[in-house]
Amino acid sequence: MAQKKEPFIKAIIFSLFFIATLSMLLFSTFSNIKFLYFAPFIVFLFYHLSFI
Repeated sequence: MAQKKEPFIKAIIFSLFFIATLSMLLFSTFSNIKFLYFAPFIVFLFYHLSFI
């Protein structure tokens, strides 16, 4: 059940991760505080991707 959806979920998470990193790079130019808040969340997402 999980193995069938794995590539699809992986693609969605990876695309969301890519969009998130781009948006955080844009936000970091406005305020470094926002980037510091979301940086650990992005690191956690990337850390979670290695186990999928």
